[in-house]
Amino acid sequence: MREEEKAMTMYLRHLVAFLSLMVLATTLTPVVRANHGPEMLRREMAQVGREIKAWLDKRPADRRVVAIQPFICPRNRLANGVILARLLEDELKKLGVIIKSRAPVGIAGTFRQVADPDTRVVHTRVDIELDEGGEKSDQRLSMSIHGPEVVALLFPVAIKTTTPGVVNTVVTSDKAVVDDDRVRATKDSKFALEVLVVGKPSKMTRESEYRKTRIRLDDGLPYADIRRDQAYAVRLFNNSDHDAAVSLAVDGLSMFHFAEPTLPRGGFIFVAKKSSVTVRGWFVTLDRSDLFVATERDRGVWVSAGIEPSKVGTITAQFHACWEKDANKPADEPKDVVARRLSTGVGPSVGSEFRRVKMTIGRLRESIPVLYARPR
Repeated sequence: MREEEKAMTMYLRHLVAFLSLMVLATTLTPVVRANHGPEMLRREMAQVGREIKAWLDKRPADRRVVAIQPFICPRNRLANGVILARLLEDELKKLGVIIKSRAPVGIAGTFRQVADPDTRVVHTRVDIELDEGGEKSDQRLSMSIHGPEVVALLFPVAIKTTTPGVVNTVVTSDKAVVDDDRVRATKDSKFALEVLVVGKPSKMTRESEYRKTRIRLDDGLPYADIRRDQAYAVRLFNNSDHDAAVSLAVDGLSMFHFAEPTLPRGGFIFVAKKSSVTVRGWFVTLDRSDLFVATERDRGVWVSAGIEPSKVGTITAQFHACWEKDANKPADEPKDVVARRLSTGVGPSVGSEFRRVKMTIGRLRESIPVLYARPR
């Protein structure tokens, strides 16, 4: 793998007050990103989909219909296995596989964090079972997905890497830090996020109408106080000495998931050093975003994505260093790669301003999760 990956990006311009200056907030959208969590998962599930399709093609014609069950992490009921099932369903549909609620073939999966016994580097292991109703499984598939971006996307854990791009068991913590309703991965972290809310959202709702909401720790996990039908925004802070690119996902979907077909669906938010950016909704076009709105579970974006969610309600911000010129690359950037049941729906459209820029994005440095749907 190359030491650096160049990517075409998108630049979001929200004017944000910072001391006496007006700071441009930016978004970066790469064409292909090896370190973008949703895209990494999609590529892996595309390969699994091809293997399942090849296996199904050997079955009788009336036994090629499948039912997909939610993927489960046995040791963590808040882990986001829904995204694995949804991506697998997407890839199988592309291949022409028929999917129903009841079918001759069932597909179920489990996943977990695994640490290398020598290096203690963490990766994700996924095991998939195909069942035709016999006493034993008819087919088993296993894969290991390396990359902290995937760990952060599937598990609601705070991550601060000792070396960018490497998650170690000693630096992965179930307990984030909350100070004045601002969430950090660790007490000394340079990155943070806040959640802001507003009631009765409309296309006329302005950023100035949002107010910071309370975030509390429950069993070591940060929960934001968001109520049904409220719109919410995510404010990202970068107090480091270098610019940052942030991958923002809601319920496991990139904020660029609903981008028009001519625009990339994977992306990053650019946050200049010593500044902050407020993101209010799903990116759609260069001049339009649809607000993040908390809604009933069965009305969330997961439904329109083709699968009803069983575990949703998580906001995940993944922080990377980024730079335009090699001279500005951070010195520590490595050379080698190593309660309520809510979901988020699509709210009113609001104006946004985007333009294209070119940046280089480094390895993952921190990930901050915030949950907004408390388990029953």
